[in-house]
Amino acid sequence: MSDTTDTVELPASPKIKQLAHDIVRDDREDIAPLLLDFYEFLSILDEGGAERPDLKLDEPKSQMPAAAWIELLDTMESAGIIEEDLGSRNTYALNELE
Repeated sequence: MSDTTDTVELPASPKIKQLAHDIVRDDREDIAPLLLDFYEFLSILDEGGAERPDLKLDEPKSQMPAAAWIELLDTMESAGIIEEDLGSRNTYALNELE
């Protein structure tokens, strides 16, 4: 009987590899769509900032409602993870993470 598990070696952070391993090990593939959406949400912020109306996912993979992403934005701002630039446009961008 052959092993049906597909393995791909990627040059990734050990923490990312461990997260992927844990998701599979714990049989939690159901959270993968939410993690993908969260990554896309952070990518929008990391592109140099985005206005609040632009902070929406074009093709969400999870069932998380759009309003919940705005609540997450507010929580991240309160925690100092992101900051609002009150220039000509109110934009949000990720702070440098360590």
